Amino acid sequence: MAYARSYKRTVRCSYCRKEGHNKSACPTYDARIEDMREKYGSDFWAVAQYDEKKAKRKASGKSRKCSYCSEGGHNRGTCTILADHMQQTKEANIAYRSMVFQRMVQHGLFAGALITNGNLSGGPNAEDKFLAPWVIIEVCWGSINLWETEFRYYSDLIRERAPLKVSPLANAFRSYAFPMGFPYDYLMNYNKLDKAQFQRYSAPDTWHRQFKNSYFPTVISKVDTQKPPTGWLLCEDEGFEKTLKEFYKKRKATSVAYVGRTLESLTS
Repeated sequence: MAYARSYKRTVRCSYCRKEGHNKSACPTYDARIEDMREKYGSDFWAVAQYDEKKAKRKASGKSRKCSYCSEGGHNRGTCTILADHMQQTKEANIAYRSMVFQRMVQHGLFAGALITNGNLSGGPNAEDKFLAPWVIIEVCWGSINLWETEFRYYSDLIRERAPLKVSPLANAFRSYAFPMGFPYDYLMNYNKLDKAQFQRYSAPDTWHRQFKNSYFPTVISKVDTQKPPTGWLLCEDEGFEKTLKEFYKKRKATSVAYVGRTLESLTS
């Protein structure tokens, strides 16, 4: 078996040969230039060349535009607008997680709960066929976020991840894990479907109705409340900041979703 080598690449100065900086930020080189400036004046070729390069770097920094907000003078890593939007999204996600957890408690929707689902049972008509029991083997806590908006769960990509994993009751914990969404509860699905779309699955004479049992699991045996990971309710759990940064990685300020949105505005 091959083992991957894990290491962090460091920069090495071409002047003093020390690690941690390059020649443009080398204190030893800066000191030598200032010594030559004092001895030979600012018109000395090495000093003049140094000053010219320094001026170009400064001018380049002023003309730089942030890839997030498109304003000049800074980059994405130091963008205060991005930092503010990420904080607002985190606060909105705290409210979302709190609400979802309350609904999970009400449904008894934790590891060990039994569910049925049309997609897991086979057959042509979800409302007429026998729905075999399955067991929830894992709650994917790290995937329960406001930005998981796609109504599909077969991917590890941001926006497409499943909140639950289930397995056949007859072979629980020994078979494959099947991704699964939340039950037919608008408060648990409002980030994926607006209210009008959601209600179509209960409305008569719509094609959506026949797929209700396939898209939404039904809890047939609840379990007692289980604690989420430490810090999860406050979005301080392990891996959250990495996930939030991944969500914002290719986004721009003009395309931000969920910033400033509240549960009240979405469910009114």
